[in-house]
Amino acid sequence: MAVMVVWSTFVESSLGENFLYFALLYAVVRFMFALLYWNAHRANKVEFHFAKGLSLAILIGASVSLLSIFLEGVAKFVVFYLGIVIDVLLQFRLRYKLHHKPIDRVHFVERIGLLAIIILGESVIAMVASLSHGQWNAFDIVSAVTGFLLIGVIWWVYFDSYPILERAKRLTTGNVLIYTHLLLCMGLLILANMIRLVCYSLYVLKGRGMTVCR
Repeated sequence: MAVMVVWSTFVESSLGENFLYFALLYAVVRFMFALLYWNAHRANKVEFHFAKGLSLAILIGASVSLLSIFLEGVAKFVVFYLGIVIDVLLQFRLRYKLHHKPIDRVHFVERIGLLAIIILGESVIAMVASLSHGQWNAFDIVSAVTGFLLIGVIWWVYFDSYPILERAKRLTTGNVLIYTHLLLCMGLLILANMIRLVCYSLYVLKGRGMTVCR
């Protein structure tokens, strides 16, 4: 968590001068995961026989991504994301081994749901920021109500499906839920930024400045 906190500080400038630190810290995080899986394999090779494969998959993917620090231009981004793709594909090949150690579906769905709550909270924060100047008009009210209804509908649809996910017998490895939630979380983050953009646009149009939308 501490490494990821530091890593997150370089996200905004990762496409520019701080790509080196961004890629290095990403590799450090992944190497730590590889070490954890390797230790699990060494501690109990019978029960966690798949952990060695996961460790190697993460290690190979992170190593490829780390090579991007030696490249320039577009090539460094291609190699960086190529490492992530390799990581995902290698882990996907291990899915049959993971069937021998099924996940706790109820617990797993709850953990994933907490992440969705946090990301939906980003949209709520953005909406509150658009109303914090204290002088509301029709544009503010319409955008806030629309944004709140949209967040509420997403919340309702998502958490209404909880019982289905908890009873899904085919949900044994968690890979399906993880990668589909990657797309879902990306969509929710885009939603949060769209609300911020609406806030920014309305504030500029009204000629009041831009500080509220930061």
